[in-house]
Amino acid sequence: MIRFETGATLLFKVRWAANLTDDIPLSPNRGRSLLSTTVYGPKGSLKVTDVFNIDRSACPSAVALFEDKGGELAVADLRGDPLRAHEFAEQDKNFLRCIHGEEPAVNSSSQAVQLMEMLDAIYRSSQLGKEVLVS
Repeated sequence: MIRFETGATLLFKVRWAANLTDDIPLSPNRGRSLLSTTVYGPKGSLKVTDVFNIDRSACPSAVALFEDKGGELAVADLRGDPLRAHEFAEQDKNFLRCIHGEEPAVNSSSQAVQLMEMLDAIYRSSQLGKEVLVS
């Protein structure tokens, strides 16, 4: 778990095996598997499910946004399938404009250093079996 100064937390849970029910479709390459990520926020949750799934009938939308609407959980309408577009097109364009001196990089070198410090702390925490502080 990563605990941020704001009080927010980021929790990673990874499983290499699971007892999956029959409603999880068989994949021709991986057998029965489910790759998913859920981000929980104070106003809603975003769930990305098996973006590599070949059978679109079994998983028609790889992305679902759930919002709190008056105390009830509601699925928000997402136009299109955001994961099917070229996800990195804007980053690629920014990189090219950046190396030509036309605009600043979207991600700074200090952000990259912070990310590496967090990843290093995750590995250290795993090795030590306890919380590791990142300054």
